[in-house]
Amino acid sequence: MKVDDWPLKKIGDFLRKKKTGASLDPSKFPREEFELYSVPSFAEKQPEIVLGKEIGSNKQIINPNDVLLSKINPHLNRVWIIEGEKRENRMIGSSEWIQFPENPEIYSPYLKFFLSRQIFVNYCVLNATGVGGSLTRIKPDTIRDLDIPIPPLDVQKIIADKLDFEFGNLEEMEANLHIAIQNISVLKESLLVDIFGPTLGGEENE
Repeated sequence: MKVDDWPLKKIGDFLRKKKTGASLDPSKFPREEFELYSVPSFAEKQPEIVLGKEIGSNKQIINPNDVLLSKINPHLNRVWIIEGEKRENRMIGSSEWIQFPENPEIYSPYLKFFLSRQIFVNYCVLNATGVGGSLTRIKPDTIRDLDIPIPPLDVQKIIADKLDFEFGNLEEMEANLHIAIQNISVLKESLLVDIFGPTLGGEENE
């Protein structure tokens, strides 16, 4: 099957459907520990473990292999795959996520890379609402009618695994470059000390 033959579906086909039980109020379970996927915790890629009594608003119910897309500041393109198996603690997420539940038609990492494409990010930025800063958001309806190509699942996995490998190499290269820059900075400072002394031309303390 050629790329041009891949069927197209709407992003809206993969969005969370509004149904009973899709959200809950953690404060009704004050002593229960929840695994909370907040937008701030995305930076560490680790959810927070929080008691229900410490959570002041309704949250979405989250499940393994869900894909979460942040509504806030779409130029940051925060896309999170909830990996692993069902947890001991119930999993919940901020209402600031657009949720894509696990779907047999689409491989979660493939969906993640589609949502991370620059053309998609640009579209979200141009169609965000709000006055700026943290008040700029996208809505599910903003992206609902966008097309996404759906190759066979085995092809989706090949594409996602290849992209994951390439991005992994880029991250490793970036980390190695950062280390090299730090080493150069230390070496430069050491050479200056050797040449000019520890005060680098300043007056010594008495």
